[in-house]
Amino acid sequence: MSQTKQNDVGFLSCLLHVDEDAPRESWCHMKPLIPWKKPSPVPHKPSQDSWPYNEPQARASHHHSGVFPRNGQRGALNPRPLFVQPSHFSSRSGSQPPRQQTLDSSQDLRRTKLHQLLTDIHHTSLSAQPVDIARAVFKTSINLLSNTIFSLDLFHSTDSVGDFKDLVVKIMEESGRPNLADFFPALKIIDPQGIKTRNTGHADKIIHIFRRLVHQRLELRQLQCDRNNDMQNTLLNTHEMNPTKIEHLALTLFVAGTDRIASTLEWAMAELLQNEKAMTKAKQEMEEIIGRGKPVEESDIGRLPYLHAVIKETFRLHPAVPFLVPRKANADVEIGGYTIPKEAHVFVNVWAIGRSAVWTNANVFFPERFLESDVDVKGHSYELTPFGAGRRICPGLPLAMRMLYLMLGSLLNCFNWKLERAMNMDESFGIALAKAQPVRVFAEKVTC
Repeated sequence: MSQTKQNDVGFLSCLLHVDEDAPRESWCHMKPLIPWKKPSPVPHKPSQDSWPYNEPQARASHHHSGVFPRNGQRGALNPRPLFVQPSHFSSRSGSQPPRQQTLDSSQDLRRTKLHQLLTDIHHTSLSAQPVDIARAVFKTSINLLSNTIFSLDLFHSTDSVGDFKDLVVKIMEESGRPNLADFFPALKIIDPQGIKTRNTGHADKIIHIFRRLVHQRLELRQLQCDRNNDMQNTLLNTHEMNPTKIEHLALTLFVAGTDRIASTLEWAMAELLQNEKAMTKAKQEMEEIIGRGKPVEESDIGRLPYLHAVIKETFRLHPAVPFLVPRKANADVEIGGYTIPKEAHVFVNVWAIGRSAVWTNANVFFPERFLESDVDVKGHSYELTPFGAGRRICPGLPLAMRMLYLMLGSLLNCFNWKLERAMNMDESFGIALAKAQPVRVFAEKVTC
């Protein structure tokens, strides 16, 4: 075997799956691809609401923290996924997804934020200005999270959220750069590429915002006039948590959770705007099921199979994170002609898996491929794992999926869209896989 193959372990594209019932020391097992089957019908309840909403009183809920890897390694996107025996790899267990009842209890908050998103876009359309899709959705996502943690909107206008979004994007870009200090620990003090210095500067600006909010809450608690029942109070009541830890936890949640929803929805809109047939099918489905010009309710989600297919196809072609959180080899192993030495980090290349030959016309946006299949994004289908699988599956999956269905469905059903100019579909690589150029489109309100 060549020395190149022996050393080229950092950029392997490996497809892993976790068997939750297996012993901890060997909880990954290789299985064949799941055959595609027609999904079972999902029970549903029709919604009677129409847009605009009468804004309800929002209720906050508590969510588990996520994991944001720092200084991740960047490598070539290998188009050939390897199917491996994952018992050679290990990882620490992560948080479990939020409970169903916790998500249901915060439905009013999501409805309120969706209403605000649609209202903002409607006002922009009246001024004949194009809508920056990613920025509008980012504001919705960040205010949803800030209400959950701090019981307030962090930003009140789409323009004001721009600087914060730029900081998040810069952190993601810096964290995705190959860092020499990761391979030569002695260089960490020197920081020869300046990655740590720049990232610390970006993070400090965001932490400063959270520090002010935490200190304001502490003052209210001292005055015994704080009646908020949110995540921040829960953390402050936990003796292991102090203000500094809460500030850094908030940084992790905001950076890891907000930009990825915005990026996925931006890619979905970009693909639909390039594919008139798919756009028409999605709009026709919602017009027939929930009514023309109405926003999507959570009770509608299970009745919109084509919308589900559009989002799955977006995840396949444009996963928010091209490499999942890495595994580590427990022993020397040879896979597909490559030698994986003990202690090597193995990256799951979901970008390459989504463009593998297992898919027919892999580079074509074709949501119909999912209409007659049981492939899902919950870690059960190895062909499509944008959130990971097993104990380290992304804990924010349930909330992210609900928000994607609500926002994308409502944007398509409540507005007609027209591109400002010809669109560039190039990708910008970091820990997250964003569009190199933003999607800017003119919106026209659909009348009921």
